[in-house]
Amino acid sequence: MADVRGLVEGGDFWNDKEEQKQLLDAIEVVHKLQERFESQVFRGESKTQVDQDIKDLKAQINDLHRKRVAIIQKEVQEAETKARHLKLALLEAKKAQEEAGFKSTTLHDTFWIASMPW
Repeated sequence: MADVRGLVEGGDFWNDKEEQKQLLDAIEVVHKLQERFESQVFRGESKTQVDQDIKDLKAQINDLHRKRVAIIQKEVQEAETKARHLKLALLEAKKAQEEAGFKSTTLHDTFWIASMPW
């Protein structure tokens, strides 16, 4: 359990503390269920029910992971779209500058100018 906790807490993937806590809580529940029922006689619950509970918890963990991946993919797409729009705007500005008779700048210069905090 300590190994899993260390991976989750030390990993770069889970930067949202609430999601990280939910994942750790779910992992801890799975771990406790396994400890509780592997070494004891089952009282009132069948092993198949415990196995199903463990599967359900693992499915919840996978769902959390998929949601986080989807959020990251959406953020990447938005950033790529924004970068394309900025590149087009820079190219249009360069074209307008050339049409107005100003000195032509390289694309590198254009990106450098665009990176200034104006």
